[in-house]
Amino acid sequence: MGSATPDRANCGTRSPPPYLLPYVTPVDDAETPAPIRLRGVRQNNLRGIDVDLPYDQMTVVTGVSGSGKSSLVMNTLSRAVARKLNLNTDPPGPHRKLLGIEHLSKI
Repeated sequence: MGSATPDRANCGTRSPPPYLLPYVTPVDDAETPAPIRLRGVRQNNLRGIDVDLPYDQMTVVTGVSGSGKSSLVMNTLSRAVARKLNLNTDPPGPHRKLLGIEHLSKI
């Protein structure tokens, strides 16, 4: 898994491209919320891993086939967030706790 701020991702500038402006809201560093923290994920090939996902960076999950990418993102993270937001969803994969989603209103 990797993450980078726009300036480190070879965007050349911290300003987003014009076509993304309707979807991007600038946030001061002082206002950046704590990351989404998913602890103790145990789904399929994942054995108690801890993940931090920052709000102010693009995060990419990569790995070889069968390494647990879909188990982490689709079966655990998205379902756990949906449950916390009171959306109707299948049960999330086993995990200890999910923190830092108080700034989310939809997924």
